[in-house]
Amino acid sequence: MPALRRLILAEDDPTLRHLLATELAAAGYQVTEARDGPELLACLEAAARTPGQGRDALAVISDVRMPGLDGLDVLAALRCASWSTPVILMTAFPDAATGADARALGAACVLEKPVDVARLRRAIEALDAA
Repeated sequence: MPALRRLILAEDDPTLRHLLATELAAAGYQVTEARDGPELLACLEAAARTPGQGRDALAVISDVRMPGLDGLDVLAALRCASWSTPVILMTAFPDAATGADARALGAACVLEKPVDVARLRRAIEALDAA
C-alpha cells in the first residue's frame, strides 16, 4: 500500500477527473474528487477535521486552471496556512511563469496535459520516497 494513501484530485473536466481517479484508485489510493478550487479547499478542510486523518498521508493533485480558485491560488492558500501537504499541479498551458510560480509556492512538480497516468503515479511515488 502506498505511504501516501489519500489523494485529493481537483480537475474541472469531469471525464479526465474520473479517468485519473479510477486509475489511481486501482493503484491502491483513496481518491477524493473535487471539481474546482473552492471544492478542493473544502475537501482539505474536511480532511483536517476528520479524526485520525488530519494532514498526514495526504497529497493534492490539481489542475492549474479551474473555476473559482485556480491550482496556484489553492497552493498559495495552503502555504499561507502553513500546510506542507505535497501538491502536484497539472496544466494544458505550460509556461515559464506558471512553472516559476509553482516552484516558488513549493509545488512538488507541474505535469503537462494530457497527463500520462504512469508519469502521474511516478510523481506520487517520488513523494512517498521523499
